Amino acid sequence: MSTDINISNYEEYLLSYIDGELAGDARAALEQFLERHPAIKQELALLESTKLRPEEDGLRFGNKSLLYRGGPIHQGNYETYLLSYIDNELSADDKTLFEQYLRQHPQVKQEMLLWHATRQYPDTAVVFENKASLYRTAEAKTRRLRPVYWWSAAAAVVAGLLIWQLPREVAAPAPEQMVVKAAQPVQKRMNTL
Repeated sequence: MSTDINISNYEEYLLSYIDGELAGDARAALEQFLERHPAIKQELALLESTKLRPEEDGLRFGNKSLLYRGGPIHQGNYETYLLSYIDNELSADDKTLFEQYLRQHPQVKQEMLLWHATRQYPDTAVVFENKASLYRTAEAKTRRLRPVYWWSAAAAVVAGLLIWQLPREVAAPAPEQMVVKAAQPVQKRMNTL
């Protein structure tokens, strides 16, 4: 099976090549395509320069355990437990673990009480008396709107009739029918007093 790489689809192959996801025949087809198109070969070099290599660049995240929930609760991850506890989203095991942490750390318990005070609860005593009016009923009179193209077609017909009824421009007379008055010389009159 041959791979057809052309100007319309080459970007997909370039990205797969950079990620190391191209199979042997697709890789060979891309290399042939790049030989025929040197500008795209430069684009590939530019894309390769943007690839991050964390191992080579020395980028490391030292404490990956902070990214996961579970394990012991400590100063670095207690806030996620705190918010989940307030929202009642912790499992039973995590809930008992967090409650133990609260007993050991009274400042976190104070923070939890402050956060808990910000939570809002609905007042169920407030009732809308005419709740049925909020629901849509089948009896409601519906007005059917005509599609926009009907209005545009009607406007086009009216415009056509107006243009057809407008008076035609009077044709200019032919050049041979035009009468040119000869210019009379201007005589200067002298004022005599």
